[in-house]
Amino acid sequence: MTPAEFEAELVLRQRRLTREASRRDVRADLAETDRLADRLMAEQLLSPNGAITILQIALLFRRAARVMRTLAYLRERCGDHEIVLGLERYLGPGKSAGGEPAEADLVRAEYALKAAYYNVASRESHDLLSSAFVRFSRRLRFNGPARVADLACGTGLVGRLLRGQGFTGELVGVDLSAEMLALAAEDGCYTALVCADLVDYLNREPGRFDAVLAMQVVAMLDPAVVDALLAAVRRRLKPQGVLIINGSIYEDLPDAEAAKAMICRIGCSTFEHLLKTHGFAFRFFDHGDERRYYTCSPV
Repeated sequence: MTPAEFEAELVLRQRRLTREASRRDVRADLAETDRLADRLMAEQLLSPNGAITILQIALLFRRAARVMRTLAYLRERCGDHEIVLGLERYLGPGKSAGGEPAEADLVRAEYALKAAYYNVASRESHDLLSSAFVRFSRRLRFNGPARVADLACGTGLVGRLLRGQGFTGELVGVDLSAEMLALAAEDGCYTALVCADLVDYLNREPGRFDAVLAMQVVAMLDPAVVDALLAAVRRRLKPQGVLIINGSIYEDLPDAEAAKAMICRIGCSTFEHLLKTHGFAFRFFDHGDERRYYTCSPV
């Protein structure tokens, strides 16, 4: 396979891995991608765009060693490019122990890279959340002023959708990525934007919310983190409040090692058990082999 052929295949492979990594074991695909990337990098034949695609895949799967090797290659090829400097803010010297960054730094780097390529008019992202919004917006009819938290708000698409539907209450956006929040701030839809870990924010936030929204985030969290997040949300919801979650959640995988390579870190059986444990009644709808939407209310 020539370098040009590999890079064309790489883009398709990234899309396929993103789409399929919650349904099957993708470790063989990742190993083959590594083998070809290492050969091209050793010969200085992998282009900067190809290296960025490799980085996107490695960050998505939290593969720290691959991330650091590819970032070193990108620095060698591009020097102090703004994308390199942005990633090194989280992955550079002093940001890691034992030569590899912590998972939280990998998450921040992933979204810094996404922000660098973000397009406000992204049709795929807009359609995905607009479809979910039609379903959950019916649950957001408040009597009087309301307070809503948008967890992992990213670039603020949900905030724009809410305001577009006439929501005039207090809207707080929380995200781990400063780069994403900078984009969210541009439209002025949020009353406040907070750069913080979601659980940490909820644990220190003194107020309570009429609704908490978590779009496209819960499935990517480990069960222990989801456990802590649900406990924190439960404490911060008003008695008649609602937690609304959107994201593809699949059945639990029996192979624990395979599950570690998945984008979707929690299965629906485990997730629903945690909802019950924390006192939530919930509803969902099935979409093929996944459950895509939950509305949860304190019992």
